[in-house]
Amino acid sequence: MSLSFRLSAQSGISFTTSTLAGVNVSNPTTLAFGPDNRLYVTQQDGFIFAYTIQKNGPNNYAVTNTEVISTIRSIPNHDDRGGVISFVQRQVTGIVATGTAANPVLYICSSDPRIGGGGELGDIDLDTNSGTISKLTKNGSTWTMTHLVRGLPRCEENH
Repeated sequence: MSLSFRLSAQSGISFTTSTLAGVNVSNPTTLAFGPDNRLYVTQQDGFIFAYTIQKNGPNNYAVTNTEVISTIRSIPNHDDRGGVISFVQRQVTGIVATGTAANPVLYICSSDPRIGGGGELGDIDLDTNSGTISKLTKNGSTWTMTHLVRGLPRCEENH
């Protein structure tokens, strides 16, 4: 994983690219550093990776431990009439990390991961009110999920 950002010369702020060795993410969507100093990276299919990172030198970082959090994927998906779909994934489009180092809290925005609408697929009857904001709380080694908001609208396209 490599990140790079540069503001205009007038601001006097510039960033350089740093590498993070040991990351294995497919279609990352959001990331946030948590109060436990871990980097939380969400993947489009609903997995969340909590990376413990070690600095090896200037612009050189490595993952020393990875926790895979799959709790969000357990949220059931439905069709637009309310019927349950046996499709075990969620599209994650947002993350906020808070809490304490001992008990981090993640706020996750997710929805039905299917893509439909226009184009060759047409209307695939995905749940256009599947947007959910969930709170994940870590206590020891267990993540507990609480749904804060359900039924947020989403389009039949990507999100």
